Amino acid sequence: MAAFRLAERMGVGEVELDVQFSKDRKIVICHDRILFRFGYPDLCVPELMLDELLALDMGSWFSPHLYGGERMLTLDALLSVFWNRFVYHIEIKSPEKELSEAVIDALRTHRLWDRAILTSFYFDVLDGVRALAPELRVGWLLREGEWALPNIQRAAAAGICRQFRAWRTMPPAYGVSSSTDQSGRTTQFLPCSVALRGKHQEYPA
Repeated sequence: MAAFRLAERMGVGEVELDVQFSKDRKIVICHDRILFRFGYPDLCVPELMLDELLALDMGSWFSPHLYGGERMLTLDALLSVFWNRFVYHIEIKSPEKELSEAVIDALRTHRLWDRAILTSFYFDVLDGVRALAPELRVGWLLREGEWALPNIQRAAAAGICRQFRAWRTMPPAYGVSSSTDQSGRTTQFLPCSVALRGKHQEYPA
């Protein structure tokens, strides 16, 4: 919760978060599947019940003085507190259909249909989201080496996304622009020109 409160104080309008299921199928916000860096090398998010996850200290690894006792968040808790004060970029970490369906239900419950962008490295997840809720915005995340014409054509044909995001480095010839998030990870954006739904459009970085 502390990170999102800080983002709001800084005037940030959009936030990125990662979601996955607990063992009892509750949506929790956590990037890592195995909680090694938080000090729990033997604990795995999908193997723990929600109450077990919420009991963990998730902040001391970063600063025991400032964030000791910080708890894992559920998606429902985040949306309840901040509601429409953010645009939420929600990365779906698992390929299982039930997770994306649960996220869609949460957005519908909180009436945040127009304040969310669902992203995933799993193309089929996004294709399923488009089928269930075609009005929702989606984005396909690509790893290094996956930027290729067949992927551009596949996404364009499905109406999946207008911007491709590649992690870490791309060849200088592509002329990418980059930014670094608070975890130190560099995201590089590549200009693309694709035919989307029969129309040729330019999408700058």
